[in-house]
Amino acid sequence: MICLHDLYTLHEEIKQEIPALSLEINKGELIVYPNNNQEMASFIKYCNEKKIQVIPAGSRTILDNLRHGSNIILSTARMNRIIELAKEDLTVTVESGIQIKELTVFLKQYNFILPVSYQDKPASTIGGLLARDAGGLEEYNHGAISDYVLGLEFVAPTGELIKTGGKTVKNVSGYDFTRFFVRSWGSLGIITKATFKLKPVAEEKCLLISLCKNPIEALEIMEKVFRQKFSAVTFLGMPTDYLGISSGEPYVVLFVLAGSKMVVTKQTEDLSKILKVDKQVAGRDEVDKSIEKIYAALRSLQLIDYSLQMDRKWLFTQAAKLLSSLDNQGVKHIFIDAGRGQIEIKSKQHLPELADYLKQTMTAPDILYTKLKKSLDPNHIMAVENPWLAEVNKI
Repeated sequence: MICLHDLYTLHEEIKQEIPALSLEINKGELIVYPNNNQEMASFIKYCNEKKIQVIPAGSRTILDNLRHGSNIILSTARMNRIIELAKEDLTVTVESGIQIKELTVFLKQYNFILPVSYQDKPASTIGGLLARDAGGLEEYNHGAISDYVLGLEFVAPTGELIKTGGKTVKNVSGYDFTRFFVRSWGSLGIITKATFKLKPVAEEKCLLISLCKNPIEALEIMEKVFRQKFSAVTFLGMPTDYLGISSGEPYVVLFVLAGSKMVVTKQTEDLSKILKVDKQVAGRDEVDKSIEKIYAALRSLQLIDYSLQMDRKWLFTQAAKLLSSLDNQGVKHIFIDAGRGQIEIKSKQHLPELADYLKQTMTAPDILYTKLKKSLDPNHIMAVENPWLAEVNKI
């Protein structure tokens, strides 16, 4: 970390070197705001030559969990334009600083979607979503953002501007470097622009809510629904309190069906036959607003967050034991996203045993990633704590 006095000195040096670049010092951080690729590349090249570590950031929704020994923040906030919407090709090209909710609202005007839901983190930027290969609440049905990216532009840690892929799937040949760069958590470079293929919006949606006793029962209900061929896009479980429902039951399961009106109507009837439906919300926009309202309430919680993500097979075969243990510890804020194979635990206090358990589930870096990291970032300019990065830096 650079002390405040040295930050001001560095601020002046950078302004002399790159006069067009916008900078500010705020709360012990030097924040740099490039307006375009050229300013971004010039700054990164300067940092590489001086061996100054930087942290790439969009809306900073996950920055505090990833920062690693630097207080130089490179923000993409001003690189937030929609470059091109190619309606006939079903593609959109955007700068990495645009927020997912803003892009979603824009695309809806043309009945398109980039299938990454915004409700849980509406301020997340496209660059941040790509950096962690996010999927969102409809990942079960649509997949993750990496399934839709066609091409990227990014600035490597040495300052070079690199382009991968293109505007069509045909541009991908040999090793798919574009997808490899996705989920690098900003440790391989800074994404500046991306092109995505789009999908038409769902004609209809329906939200079905079923009350239950606890997260373990919720998992049993979810598994039962998974075994059927429903057009469900979202499977959520959470405490009843956050839905504003007055009920004797402390937990709730939510399912969202999406598709044509005919399919959603028929499957709503079929699902109601195997599931006790306590509340129902119909209509695409109404469902999206309901989910957004729920997650707005969740974001207001001032609790410690733990997140465990595995495949659904693990979720349905082993998660019950973990949930029973948490219940014995008095942990009540348990949220399940079965579509993503994810359990989020929110607690008022640190849970050392849970933290250790989560560390054991992290995947070690593969050989290719390690070699690529060393090649692209020989001076370790990207000071981001990739879940793999701690191990990579030891090699």
